[in-house]
Amino acid sequence: PYVVDRIVDPDTGKVIARNKPEVVEQPITKETAKQVLDILETVVTSEKGTGRPYQIEGYRVAGKTGTAQIPSPRGGYLTGYENYIFSFLGMAPKEDPRLIMYVAVQQPKLSYTETGAAPVSHIFTSVMKNSLQYLHIQPSSNKKASKEKSKGIEIGSYAGRSTEEVVKELKEKGLVPIVIGNGRQIEEHVPLSGDKVIAGERVVLKTDGKAVMPDVRGWSLRDVMKVAELLELRPSTKGNGYVVSQNIRPGALVKKGDYLIVELEEPRKWNERMEQEQKEASDRKSDGPVD
Repeated sequence: PYVVDRIVDPDTGKVIARNKPEVVEQPITKETAKQVLDILETVVTSEKGTGRPYQIEGYRVAGKTGTAQIPSPRGGYLTGYENYIFSFLGMAPKEDPRLIMYVAVQQPKLSYTETGAAPVSHIFTSVMKNSLQYLHIQPSSNKKASKEKSKGIEIGSYAGRSTEEVVKELKEKGLVPIVIGNGRQIEEHVPLSGDKVIAGERVVLKTDGKAVMPDVRGWSLRDVMKVAELLELRPSTKGNGYVVSQNIRPGALVKKGDYLIVELEEPRKWNERMEQEQKEASDRKSDGPVD
């Protein structure tokens, strides 16, 4: 492919050179390309997709999110919730891509409850939608996106209801309730009423009792942010994947504005750690005292 279509003499208007695409070889088959495109669409449409903020009403979007570490002047990498380069490479409409766009934002200023996708998606969705409309590309019925959105378990309105009753209801729906505090009544919850989630997802419930810190080891950053949002904590993260340590011990009282610092580990390393801990626990059990 060529970026420059032709070179024109500014004085005479004569075309000096004209470029034409030349097919050298076909790196992948048409079927493989379609399969990859289908997978990239799930990044945006899946309930657990990291690209859900990049959905554009009426258009099918496919793409890939990115999070890059930033080298520290003192060696290693910068740490902290905002000290990353957040990005998204997306194309639309998915069924016949006409535009491809890459957006990257370095060290954005985020609120306590925002993720790095917030500023990136704001740029991508607004520019992409306006560009599609400028090119007179009509919105589709987007049946696939609507179908994906309709799936999942809808979160009810739990504020003011009995803690015991809500916990029971969530378990019956196949969800995992996380209760913060020992109060008998629910004050707030995340995800919010009307949100749709998949089976096995954590629903964090804040009661009218004292706010205490749950054990978030093994959680994803997404779930940790639910706690930070409800308790109005200031999150700071190091690494990616699942939480392996937290600065606020489980059960400790917390107050608005406290820093919540968590260290995360990649899924592969996390799985290796879990397997090792299980093996050590099994060895200790088998090496127990003999009468």
